[in-house]
Formats: sequence, C-alpha cells, structure tokens
Amino acid sequence: MSTILTAAGESLIARLQAEGKALIIDTMILANVPGQDHTQGIAPGVTVPAEDQITLRYAIPPQYRAYVNPNQVVYSAMLGSDMGDFTFNWQGLWCSEHNTLVAVATFPALEKRRYDEANGKTGNNLTRNFLLTFTGARKLTGLTISADVWQLDFTVRLNGIDERERLSNFDIYGQAFFDAEGWLLRKTAEAYAFAPGLGYVGGIRTALAESLPLAAPESANLPQNVWLDVCLKHTGSDRIAEASPMLTPPAAPLTDSAADETGLIHYRALVARIEAGGSVTDLRPRKTSGALPIPDVATPEVAGTMRPDGVTCHMDADMLKVSGRYTICATAASTADKTASLDHFALMPGVVVQVAFATVNTAANPTLNVNGTGAKPLTYCGVPVEVGALAQGQVYTLIFSGNAWQIIGGMAPYPIGQYTWFEDELVRPGFKPCNANVISAFAATYPQMAAYLSTTHGAKRLFASLAEYEAAHNAAWATLADGSQVRWNNIGGAAKFWWNKAADTLLMPDLTGMLREMAGLDGLKVTGVHGDMIRNIIARHCGDAREGSDFGAIGGSSVASGPRYLVSNGSGTQFWMAAADINTSRQVPTGNTNKTRAWGALVCAYLGTPTA
Repeated sequence: MSTILTAAGESLIARLQAEGKALIIDTMILANVPGQDHTQGIAPGVTVPAEDQITLRYAIPPQYRAYVNPNQVVYSAMLGSDMGDFTFNWQGLWCSEHNTLVAVATFPALEKRRYDEANGKTGNNLTRNFLLTFTGARKLTGLTISADVWQLDFTVRLNGIDERERLSNFDIYGQAFFDAEGWLLRKTAEAYAFAPGLGYVGGIRTALAESLPLAAPESANLPQNVWLDVCLKHTGSDRIAEASPMLTPPAAPLTDSAADETGLIHYRALVARIEAGGSVTDLRPRKTSGALPIPDVATPEVAGTMRPDGVTCHMDADMLKVSGRYTICATAASTADKTASLDHFALMPGVVVQVAFATVNTAANPTLNVNGTGAKPLTYCGVPVEVGALAQGQVYTLIFSGNAWQIIGGMAPYPIGQYTWFEDELVRPGFKPCNANVISAFAATYPQMAAYLSTTHGAKRLFASLAEYEAAHNAAWATLADGSQVRWNNIGGAAKFWWNKAADTLLMPDLTGMLREMAGLDGLKVTGVHGDMIRNIIARHCGDAREGSDFGAIGGSSVASGPRYLVSNGSGTQFWMAAADINTSRQVPTGNTNKTRAWGALVCAYLGTPTA
C-alpha cells in the first residue's frame, strides 16, 4: 500500500495555514485504475483518475471527520451492504471548495458487493479510513470530534426500520395524502410554483419549507400531468426524503412506484394537471383545512367533498377506517343498551372510538351499539362496567375486541364509594372527608355515587332513617336495625351514610378515631361497627398474714400493691387486713379509652367526578 500527500495538497495546506483559513475535505473518491502497482510509490503530481474509472464519490458526513492528535486527522467512509457492486484499488481525499486532490492511497483491489435479498446474494460492509498527517492538522481542519471506529453494518436493519415506518404511514394515509395547501400547484402570471406544506407519497413524509418553482411547459405540449416523485435517497450514512416534480402527457401515466438504475424505489403521486389553456387543476388527495393529525383524517370534509375550486378529494375509502373518532352517547342513565352514531364507521376487531356519555350509567351490565352493529358489552379489565362507574361528560377510549367494547386507559382513580386513607390533609377532587359533614345538592353534584347508592349492594351502606343515624350518633348505647348494640362517643353512623333524597343531602359517616378491622371477628359484618370492649382479666392473690408485710405483686407485676394493717372489729377481736392499690399505668400508658398503637390519617370516601 502506498500513500502520499499530493503536491497540490501540500500547496493548499501551506496557503490556508498562512491565510488562517480552514481546510475542508468533504469527499472520498474511490476508483479502479487498471494496471496499477500498489507496491510502487505515487507521483506527487497525481491527479484524479478518468471518470470511467471512478466507482464512487462518497460525501463524507461531518461525524466521519475526526482528529487523532494535533497533527493527525482521519476521514472515514462507511460503505454499507446497500452499496455496490464495484471494485476499487485507489482512493483519494478531495476538497470541493478548492477543487483539489489533497491525498491519495493505493492498495490491492477490493470488492464491494451489494446485498440482494431477491437473489439470495450476500452483501459486504467496508469501512475506509484515510489518515492524514501534517503539522497543525487538527487546527487547520477545525475538527472537534475524536476518532472512533465504524465497524458494524446496521444497513439491513436500518433499511427495515425505514420500510416499516413507510408501511405504517401507508396504512394511514394511503398512496398519497396532503395537508390543506401542501404541494398545491399554483399559477401566477406565466409562472408555476408549489405551495409549502406537508404531504405523504407512498408512505414517505415530504415537507416543503418554501415555495418551489416549476418550469413552465411549452404550450404546444399541453395538457400535462404533474406528478410528485418521492424517494429515500442515500446521503452519507443516512436516507433523506427527496421529492421532485415530473411532467407527463395525460396519455402516458406513471406507475405508483418504480426502481431507478441503482435499485432505489421511487413513489409517485398525481398532484395536478396543467390544462391546454395553462390553468391548473388540483388533483391532490388532501385535507381541506387545519393540520394533519390522525384523529382528524376521518371527517366528512375529506371524503368525496368538493373544494371551492371544484376539485373532488380522491381519498381511498379504506383510509376512513382509522382510530380516534369521537361521538356522544345520550342514552338515558337507566337504559342498559347504550347507542351511538359515527360517520364512516366499520365494526371490526381493533377499531377504536372515543365516547362521551351524557349521563351517568345506572343500569347493570351496560352495552354499546354503534350504528346498529349490535349491542356489545361494555367492559373494563375484562368485567362488566359497574353501576355509576361511567362519569357524566367524561370521554372514554374504547377498543372492540371482537365480542365486547373494552375501556382502555383509566376510568376512576378508585371504585365509587371506597374509603381511602391519606397521609396528608389535602382533600382530593371527588373525595369527601368522613367526619359527619353534610353534602348539599348531592345527587346533582355526585351522580356516580348517587347511582351506586341506588343499587342493591350500595343501599347496604345507608342508614334506614335519620332517626337511626341520630340514635347511633347521640346515644351512649344504640341498637341498630340488625339487633346489634354499639357504644358511641359522638360517632355518627360509622361506615354508613344517610341520604335525604327529599332535600338531596348526604350525611357522611364519621370515622374519626375508629380503627379498620377485617369483618368476621366477633360477628362484625362488612359496613358494621362494634363499640368499646376490653378483654376480661381475672386474678387471685393468696398469701400469709404477717405484720408489716406488703401486698404481693399480682402475676409478677406491680399493678396492685399495699401494706397490711392491724384492725379491731369493735368486740375486742383483732385481725390483719390488707389494702391493695390498683394502677395499670405502671405497666402501660392510659387514656379515656382502650387503644392499640396507631397513627393518624385523613379518611375520605370517593364519590366520583363532580359535575361542577
């Protein structure tokens, strides 16, 4: 292998260093020079080989230009398996700014093969590095990236990613689809130009940042069809969307796609026609206004509508079957079979809709029927939606599983009516503290909770009457409807509510100072309560009566103690009597009630999403 800094390169380097200007090497030229002997030295006056010997002009990306040390810089070319086939034995570094061949290297011939899936041909990956050494190389070239190694060929995988993305866009937008004014061809005086905007052709996104002129065709050649040719063109190690207009006679239409001489696939879309008189007919499938988000594609303004200029939108009907469509269900709250209407709707597994319910559902096992396609169960996490679970006015995203509408995403943060303990004093939206407070306009404000309390299982959490609530709230001992007795200390209806439907008020339970306990112990039922109680303690003290001795400890503790006294019964008979003082505080802390160790929290009940 031979390497040389050409005479022209040395001269350019010296001149730029003297002028304080940067040397920009932006191209690596590969060539196959017949009869070359790589073991021989290279003449300093070497020039670029003949054009028919050049196999590749590689534009070196900025990230492939790096420094090794202050006096060495390296330029690299990554030749992926999508490039080829060719052979080369010569490479040179080229400065386009000054049209100068800076350095040359020769070596034994190398073969570059292109991957061909159709024919089962294996491609190869080559990385060519060219190290350039001269004093002050890093400073002159201005390179700031340290040298790295490019050895892995991700070409096939990256091409696969590009293709999957293109197909995903194709599934949504079809062969061609444009934003309101994107790529609209206009005529001004005798000039034609495309308007800036966004479009998709063959699944490739192409955006025009500014107006693009179109050369006016000869009047003798009119009419002419105007096509947009789009491809993913290789640029360095990247692939960039490139769009170019094409003109053809109406009698010679183009195919939707075609490969060029390098095998690169181009996708075409008919966007306009220049009529015989020079006027323009817009033929773009497009959205007539606004941006181009997916949820807005399936709107009546798109399919088959006429623009003011009289051009019909030629949108594929399959593009209307997209997700994100929105409707309102106004079915009565007590009706289980909910109905809704949607334009351009087709029921199929995987279709997604968004539904806002105008009322809270109060019916068990609700269903949804869209456009008369049949009542399908409304489910959440695989089970029927509970009564009161659907909030009024809230938008739910539903996906059809094939036999049911599944609510995806969240519903409510908690089941309606659930008690929740919070470790701070913040009352969250939809929650109310359980401290005997009164909720006014209850059913109007919290329709989900009202619907829940109207069900059989919800009604079990209501006191039968205000008198029962007040008896439990005020009496020292109260007998409830189920015959159980509880002792209260200003506790109002623990775990139960009182709903005054006439006044539409809800009296919240008061769980202040109460501990939560698993139902089943001592006959305690779910939503039931029990009052104060203490385990019975029985002790017996036996001992000799001795003068001056203390009362012995009970059970080894000092709960009870005291001296003995000699007393007379008034008849001359004397005997010893013991005095015992009881004080449990010597063993455990004491208070007004029997307690276990506990920590304080704010107890709230979730009433659902408030209407205001």
